[in-house]
Amino acid sequence: MSIKIVTLILLGVIAILLGIIVRQPNLGANTKTYLIDSWDDLRVPLETKIINPVTSRPVYTNWIGNTYAYMFAPTTLDEVHFSTQMPHGYKYGSDIYPHIHWAPGNTDTGNVVWVLNCAVAENGDVPTVNYNVTSTVAGSGVTNKVMMATFTPFVGTSLDSLSAIFTCALKRVGDFSGDTFTGNAWGIEIDFHHQKDNGGSESELIKYL
Repeated sequence: MSIKIVTLILLGVIAILLGIIVRQPNLGANTKTYLIDSWDDLRVPLETKIINPVTSRPVYTNWIGNTYAYMFAPTTLDEVHFSTQMPHGYKYGSDIYPHIHWAPGNTDTGNVVWVLNCAVAENGDVPTVNYNVTSTVAGSGVTNKVMMATFTPFVGTSLDSLSAIFTCALKRVGDFSGDTFTGNAWGIEIDFHHQKDNGGSESELIKYL
């Protein structure tokens, strides 16, 4: 047997051990699970979100070329609201890591203060506002350079069923003394990094693995 064939066989074995999606025939032909946990993004584009009718609103305006984004002001409390649902592949009990993709509107290097408030509930629960976090990040000094501000992870210990709902408010507290960035901050997208141990659930409403 040639070295090339042996190498290909060994690579295939390694792929099976590290790679990795195996079918579970007793649970149906389309069921998949992972031998190792992996990571994914739950994406929430801000363009589709709702602004608060009571507090100050970020302005949805031209950003670069023919693209638009929300512009969070440096002197007011601006906020947007959204809801999202954890996907069926989410690994029960694992922590969730929110972060916002944003860009500075000028070359200042002061701090932008982002705040994320979320009420979290699984199906059948009453939501509680149990996640309030702040992320302070300095401007890059480069106008429109896309950056990422991370928040303290949400502890997922209590999440043990499908379709947990996050109802959230994302704010720039431009009227806070700690927010020293002098320019507008462009909000592009907020995401939730999460672990998954499966490609989805084995049935529509129940996840067995």
